[in-house]
Amino acid sequence: MISTRLTTIDNGILSHEDLMNMIQGARPLIERRTANDKIFGKLEISIPIVTSSHPSSLEPRNLIAGFLLDTSGSMEGEKLKLAINTIKKIIEVLHAERNGKTIEHQPIHAWIYVITFNSVAELVIPYQEITAESMLLINERLDYIRATGCTNYQRAFIKQAEVIEDILMKINTPQQYHLIRFFETDGEITEGSTKVNLLYDMMRCTSTAAETAAAGAAAAAAAAAGGGAGGGPRITFEDYVIGYGKGVDLGCLKELASPYHPNPPPSTATTVVTPLCTSLVTILNTEDIGFKAGEILFKLIMRCGNNWEISVETSHGANVELFEYQTHQWGAETTIHSMIHGEKRPLWIQYTPPAPPAAGDLLLFLPSIQVTIKYENQFTSEKITYKFEHEIVSEKQEQEAAVATAAAAERVTTIVPMINGMAQIEIFKMFREIEADRYDKDTIVREAYKILRILKSINAVTSISYPAIACQTQNLITDVKVIIGLTTIQDEKEQKMVIHERRICSAEQEIFNSCATISRKYTNDEENYEEEAIRVINAAKAANPDQHGHGHGEEAYEYVSDALPSRIATAAAPTFHTSPDDYMDTPYIGGSSHRRASSDGSEIRALCVRIAVARNKKEDTTAEELYQQMQTQRFSGMYDSEEYIPVGGGDRDDTFSNTPMDDVYSQCRIGIMRQVSSS
Repeated sequence: MISTRLTTIDNGILSHEDLMNMIQGARPLIERRTANDKIFGKLEISIPIVTSSHPSSLEPRNLIAGFLLDTSGSMEGEKLKLAINTIKKIIEVLHAERNGKTIEHQPIHAWIYVITFNSVAELVIPYQEITAESMLLINERLDYIRATGCTNYQRAFIKQAEVIEDILMKINTPQQYHLIRFFETDGEITEGSTKVNLLYDMMRCTSTAAETAAAGAAAAAAAAAGGGAGGGPRITFEDYVIGYGKGVDLGCLKELASPYHPNPPPSTATTVVTPLCTSLVTILNTEDIGFKAGEILFKLIMRCGNNWEISVETSHGANVELFEYQTHQWGAETTIHSMIHGEKRPLWIQYTPPAPPAAGDLLLFLPSIQVTIKYENQFTSEKITYKFEHEIVSEKQEQEAAVATAAAAERVTTIVPMINGMAQIEIFKMFREIEADRYDKDTIVREAYKILRILKSINAVTSISYPAIACQTQNLITDVKVIIGLTTIQDEKEQKMVIHERRICSAEQEIFNSCATISRKYTNDEENYEEEAIRVINAAKAANPDQHGHGHGEEAYEYVSDALPSRIATAAAPTFHTSPDDYMDTPYIGGSSHRRASSDGSEIRALCVRIAVARNKKEDTTAEELYQQMQTQRFSGMYDSEEYIPVGGGDRDDTFSNTPMDDVYSQCRIGIMRQVSSS
């Protein structure tokens, strides 16, 4: 049975001076998250493991893998090869699960169809079951596919609707089928409709989908009532949009892959918008196939349910909110694409108690939090709802004596994961600000350096004795390294693809660290030289103001405290808040006037890296001399120079996380990735 656990903290944790002194820079972050009596918490959802107590095999799970493959001229070469190889690897793994492999006693029977599209759409591999015999013919036919023509999404979706309608007419057994539609493309539409709201509907359209779903629901209800399962098949749908290469139209594909309609009809009191099970995956190179296709397949095989909706509420004037990583806002609910058996998913929560009944009075009891979890089992069409209630325990100053008696280990395992959660929220917001291009890269780098110092001090406390916390911390450190590495990328499309990829990976707690190459642009300990770099830059600007009137603006860099705002500070910030946390998640106010040549790299970061490299090599070169070298290279591709941004400068291989991998699920996960990665 699914369970939840709520752990909360308030500003009482700041009294743990021993822990706060070890975790440098965390105090301002905690003060912000717990300002005005606010309580910060982690809501952990635990999914039960799959038992192997079944005496015989379960009924097979029926999957249909449908592929819409872009074969326009722009796909020619490596991208088409990657797309075809993705199809081959997916069907190979599905066939391996035919008699039950990853989950013992759980066979998976799979079917396939492949439609190619360019200026026209063609069914090149008709609907058929994936067997040892059919796989040979399928792979042979895939090898004959060539790229030519324009890119027409509209024709592709029309053809797919026709094929699915034909498939549903052929299935005449009252069984459950889960149809996964893979849309593989390298990007921009060159022919046909470009209206995303129209294409969104066409992508999910079959003329019989609504009738089939209704018939399936009726059949399931009849079966539950003891009337038997009659009628036709029960069908559930899931969509994956897979983009290949750096040139994809990320804006269009993200909208097509959104769980919500880009232009929904006006809501009414009776309208309930149910998120669709859909996701966007980007593949840039051969290595990505194993990681990403492997993750898709592992989650499909091990899935407990999809279309998860988690909502929270409370009463008596209190307020409770969940952090939604997709929108980076706090709200009453959030969604998760899917969850697997054996998974523990943390969600971040903030709770504002009601006002005291009278001035100076303390609330003895805080209103409880009600949690509602809804999801769908795609293998049975069953819709399931769980409800939980959690009491809030406040750790105010009056309770410090009791808290102080707790063991040090208990303080670490309770408090440190919460601080990591606060840091993760700030990281998500930094990704958002880079993607929106609202701040200069110096500001982004300095915010990243602050978080990095906090995480490194946490890692020093937890790396030996607390492996689970250390794993989470290492993954967050990789997040920050990716942010720092992003400041060196000049191609806007590539930058946004990296942000999308890493943000999803981080939020979904993936076992591998996506964007490891970007994270290795970080140079060991570069953040330690921030103050020195700022001092040198400011001195140079003061001495030669005329030489610094370009690129980064004339103003000097200010020394700032380690106080980390929930939102990256701007000059506009004081104009729209009246208390320390009023503007924590307020949408951006202002224009681009606060940006300083964001197309350039970070001047501060460039000097920090040069100083770090010189110190690591024990070179007798001053920071002033290094800055002068930078100035002479300003117009010669400084921000692309591998000389001062050494790839591989990081101190560890971040391809895989430091997650303990001795459990059976992690081993299965890695096994599927390796199988998909094999040639």
